[in-house]
This record gives sequence, structure tokens and C-alpha cells, in this order.
Amino acid sequence: MSTPKVSVIIPVYHTEEYLTRCLESVIQQTLQSIEIIIVVDASPDNSLALIQGYADNDDRIHLINKSVNEGLAAARSSGLKVATAEYVIFLDSDDFWIDSSALSELYMTAQTDQCDILRFNGYRYAQGELTTTPLVSTGDIINGTLLTHEALRVFRSIFLYFFKRQFILDNNLDFIFGQNLGEDGIFTSAALTCSDKVSSINKFYYAYRMNNESMMNSHWTIDKYLEEEASSQLILENLNDCPTAQQQYLYLRLVQYWPRKLAPQAIKLLCKEERDKLYKQACITFSKLKWENIPKNTLRCLIGRKIFVLLTDAKYRELDKYIRLLRPFYWLLDQINKNKYLSLLRPLKNPILRRIRSKLANIMTYKLGFSLYRESFLQRFDKPLDFRNAENIEAYNFRHSKKPKATGISAMLRVKNESNMIAHCIHSIVDVFDEIVVIDNGSTDSTMDILLTLQIQYKATDKIKIFSYPHEIAKCGLDNKHTVENSVHSLAFYYNWCLHQCQYSYVCKWDADMLLSQATGEQTRLRKSFLSMATSPSRQLGSLPVQTAYIDAQGDFYSDATEVNEETRLFPNCPSTYFRKADQWEVLETTYSLPISQVQNSQVYEIKNTKQDEFNHWSEISHFSGRKVKEYRNFRKVYLNFHLLLDHQFTKLDTLFIPQDK
Repeated sequence: MSTPKVSVIIPVYHTEEYLTRCLESVIQQTLQSIEIIIVVDASPDNSLALIQGYADNDDRIHLINKSVNEGLAAARSSGLKVATAEYVIFLDSDDFWIDSSALSELYMTAQTDQCDILRFNGYRYAQGELTTTPLVSTGDIINGTLLTHEALRVFRSIFLYFFKRQFILDNNLDFIFGQNLGEDGIFTSAALTCSDKVSSINKFYYAYRMNNESMMNSHWTIDKYLEEEASSQLILENLNDCPTAQQQYLYLRLVQYWPRKLAPQAIKLLCKEERDKLYKQACITFSKLKWENIPKNTLRCLIGRKIFVLLTDAKYRELDKYIRLLRPFYWLLDQINKNKYLSLLRPLKNPILRRIRSKLANIMTYKLGFSLYRESFLQRFDKPLDFRNAENIEAYNFRHSKKPKATGISAMLRVKNESNMIAHCIHSIVDVFDEIVVIDNGSTDSTMDILLTLQIQYKATDKIKIFSYPHEIAKCGLDNKHTVENSVHSLAFYYNWCLHQCQYSYVCKWDADMLLSQATGEQTRLRKSFLSMATSPSRQLGSLPVQTAYIDAQGDFYSDATEVNEETRLFPNCPSTYFRKADQWEVLETTYSLPISQVQNSQVYEIKNTKQDEFNHWSEISHFSGRKVKEYRNFRKVYLNFHLLLDHQFTKLDTLFIPQDK
């Protein structure tokens, strides 16, 4: 039998009532190559017999039956020791997965990202229904770390993590015997600290059952409180190499977990001597908190700080009194969590806010009636804009002048080693634009030869203008972030220089890997749309929807219908429109607000060839934006041939939309 892809570890103790739904959600997974390791921790109910019935009919189930109850940490550890699959995932026996494709998608995503740890999401399940509250903050991350991504600093809910088993073995990760409160936080904090390849996927697969056994509904003894406090100290030790994560963990514990959960219960359940023990332990924990790093403008923070000060001063009676006074505040927070008393805060329901909104709409309608006067007024902002580079290279200092441009549209293309696509790209748009301004940025392949051939081919129309920009440009991501904006190496400076070469009144920022469909009339339709914006009496911006298409190993084209990216690509060529530096790349800036119109009914494709490195213009994959994360994962899925298994996601395209050489 081949090695299974995923080991599912399920600890079981006194959950017979919920076990059937849990096991069915695993057995019905579309990914069949799994092993299901069930650890029965001396459960006093009929769970063992129920599981045995499943095991008799499914040879993927491996049963570990303990004669002595050793606790959750030991049960998870026992399952981990016998796991053999490529990946490991944990599932609590009173919870369940809400998607039968969960393991399949997690496996493919982990393979796609080549990550050590993949986090996903889930919902709370209460009174027979899923809530809409995420268990952790949502977000898509590729191979991030605790240092680079704040969203990953969640040290609980181990059942929301998909681990590479070899990573667990290489780092000697395991659960601490006897540490059953916060055991998942200890394990996840240790794991997340070890890895620089932690990914997150914005998918909801898990149903976390809320029941009466939770901490807020159970009576803890002092031993339980001390055990939980000891767990928090172990988590802090694991985070010693990541001080920012350590401080954030302490801050959230101070302003949320301690005052809202631990302290109110301790006041009611523990005697004075027991509270003394707990507070002394808490003092040790909070002594690592650097108060100067904490924001001081929230009510929760004030509450947390007061409790912290009282703890460090050992003023137990005052602390008791303070927490009792705060009970109305706890009650209010509970009501807010239940979505009560919030209607007046919702803009659509608040009559005052609705009236203000209506007034603003009337004012805007009134202003639009004077668009011609507005245009005349806005032109006052068109003052010449000088661009001087930090390196003081005179040949690359330039000015955006106020001089009127001829009515028309320039296409602005940056190219670097685009020999496979550049001819197709230009052929597809040559009849759309009045000029195609191509700026080569140090190509080392045959790109320039192809461009010169195309320039001769279209010499009669004089449409293709070729320029060279010899300076190395910063890559997107951290490289761009750390480059001075007015440097000749800056993306923003480079694109402003490119814009300076365009001669017409409007410019379209086109990419060398973008193709316009060769369907009949497509070029005419796009030119008509662009011209209607360029000749409008008032200035405006134009957004263009672009469908990403991937070329697989066989040369076939596939697309994900949900991956249509829309961004502003058409803009007026005037001094009040320019590029500025953002964290990851350059962004278009206007001195004053302009309306944005969407170009309709045009089929534009951005081609990504899986035989090439399509992401070498990025310095750090882990700093991708949400849009880029999706593109990278789809690219890798096609590269790994997963698209052939995901016919619900990927659609094969007719390659005839690629134009033939003229």
C-alpha cells in the first residue's frame, strides 16, 4: 500500500454524542489517500464500540485504545507518533469538517505553496447552526513568518493547521505530557517559530462546536488556573526569538483574555489564598510586557493596564473591587457580541446618518451639473512637474509640462526579456492605439530584435516607438519598499519617465504579457471605448478587466473564471497625473479626484506561461497581495497539473485568441 497523503488524528474522550458526525465528515472526504488515527483516551462512554464499527468497514482507520486516561496532550502525541503520511492534521471528536473537499484542497495548496504549515479557517457551531464568526482572522499568505505577518500570531486552535510531517520530525515538535490546558498554543507557538514557510488560506472548512464544557461554563479549580497560566509562560518561552509576536501575545492576554475570562471567573470561584497564588503567577507572565509599546487609546487597554498595575502591586482586594465594578462592562460586551443594541451604529438603519447621506448625494448631483466649469477649474492644477533623480544623472531628469497633447491614446509598455510574447502582444493591439511606446529595460534575449522588426513592419503607420532605460529597476515587494522614490532604480520614477515619452492626451498602461482577443471587431470596440473617454469633456480614468490565462506543460490555455483583475489602466497625460511609490509597487496618483469608468465587453488576457519564471520581478513571494497570492497559487496548480483535477475551477480556452504573426 502506498504512503497516505494525510494523517488525520482524532483524540476521543466522552464525545459519543457527537462522534458519528465527526467521523462521517472524515470518511466522506474526496481525498481517499488518508489514514485516520483515532485515540480513545479511556473514554467512559460507548465511543470505543462506535469507532470499532467504523474500523471494521474502513481499513484506513487505525484505533489506539488507552486503558488509562492521560489527557488531551498525551492523546495527540500518541497519534502523532504512529502517523506515516506526508501531512498531519488534527480534528477534535466533537467537531467536524463542513466541506468534503477540505483535505483535497489543503493538500493541493500545501503542495502548491511548498510550505511547512498551512492555516485555514472555520466557524463556531452553536445550537445546531453554523455562526458567521470566523475562528481566526482571515487572509491569504504564502510562506510568511511570525516576523513578517501579524495575522499568523494566533497560538491556539491547532485543528486549523495542516502540518508537513517531516517538518514536525525535523524540529522535534511534540505535546507536553500532562499539559492539557493550552497544549495547542504551546505546540503551535513552537511550530510557527521554527518555520519561515507558513501559509494561510482564506477558506472555511472547520465547525467548532460550542458546548457547556467550555471554560466560561465550567468551574475551574486553582490547579486548572495555574496550569493555564503555566501554558502561557511556555508559549512566551517559545516566542523568545520573535519579540514582536511575544509582546502582541501578552498585550492580547492583558486586554482581552485575562480581564474578560480569567479574572471574573477567579473572583467568583476561588478563595483569597487561591487568588493570591494565581495573581503571583500572572505577575510573572506580565512582567515581560513592555508597557510603552501598548496603544493607550482604548477602554480595554485601560482596564488591562489597571489590572496589571494592581497585580504587580499585589493589591488583591482593590483588584477584586475593580473587577466587580467592571461587571456591567462585561455585560455590555456580551450584548455587543450578540449583535444587540447596534442598530443605531449601522449607517443604513440610523435615520440621522441616512439623512446626511441623502444630503451629500444631492450636493454631488448638483456639482455634476457643472462638469465643464469643474474641468476648467481642475486645469489650474496642471502645473509643470519636475522629476529629478537622487543619483543626479542629468540625462534622466525631466519635466511633465502643461503643454497640451494631441487628442489620442498612447500605449505604454515596459519590456524585459519578452521574446515569446511581445510580437503577439503588439499585433493584438496595433489598431487600438495611436502609438505604442515600448521601453526596453535591459533585455538580454531577442526582444529588441523582434521589436525592431515590428517597427519596420509598421513603419508606414509610425506607431511603434522604442526607447531604452538602462538602469536596473527595483523588484516588487521589499526591494521596492526599500528603494528611494526619486531614484532611477525606483518603479515610480521609471514609470514617470516612461509616461514622459508618450505624446497623446491619454495613456494606457499595457503589459507585454497582455493580449487582446482576436475575435471579430474586438480591436474596434476597445478603441471606441478608449476614445469615448479620451474625448469626454471632463477628465476621467478607465479601468480594464483582465482575465488571467495559464499555459500548461502541453501548451494548452486554462483560466479561472473568478480571476478577472480590474485595475485603472487608462488615464489623462497631464502633470496632475503621475506615479508614486507604494509599499509593493508603483501606484497611479491624481492631484484631484477623477471618476472611473469601466471598459465593457472587451476580452483581454494576461498570459502566464508555467514553463517560465513569471515571478522573478518580485523580491519576496511572502509579501504578495491578495490578488497576487491567487495568481501564484493558480500558476503553481497548473504547473503541478492540479488543474486537470480541478475542472470545477479551471476552464480550457481556445488558443485561437492568440494572434498569428503578420
